[in-house]
Amino acid sequence: RRKDGSVFPVEVNVTFVRLDRDYLIAVVRDITERKRAEAALTESHSLFRAVVEGTSDAVYVKDLDGRYLLINAAGTRFLGAIEAQEVIGRRASELLPPEDADVVAAHDRQVTASGASETFEERVTAGGVTRTFVSTKSVYRDARGAAIGVIGISSEVTDLKRLETQLWQAQKTITLTRPS
Repeated sequence: RRKDGSVFPVEVNVTFVRLDRDYLIAVVRDITERKRAEAALTESHSLFRAVVEGTSDAVYVKDLDGRYLLINAAGTRFLGAIEAQEVIGRRASELLPPEDADVVAAHDRQVTASGASETFEERVTAGGVTRTFVSTKSVYRDARGAAIGVIGISSEVTDLKRLETQLWQAQKTITLTRPS
């Protein structure tokens, strides 16, 4: 307690010392600011998780070797997995057919080489289902600015692509059947 009676968090370190007799030395440190910082960090992490998990798009982070460091529930489902832990630490080559994994890895390498965000259309088969995604990828950088991986957001556009193809076919049919 402070002199005014208010309560505050402290850290207490006690040391036993034997000199001419036994002593206990106690150091009491006010950790109010540390507790505030911890609360802010917890809130920030909670907000981050809400954003990442609150979208129907796949959100993921990979290291430079292509291993998943983070993936949200939507991304996990798209890869045919049940839990993120089935994906974390694995590469696309372990989760997708070779030709699909090669395309995804090539796009990742292209982004890290250019250093710029890029958007790709990626068609992948996972869990026995073929889907089309529009994937926007950026370089994942450490605190010093060095490239350490790829950050991506992939939106499934399979149904949209199917409708686009149907519209294109219908327009083609109308053009072919139009009288001269």
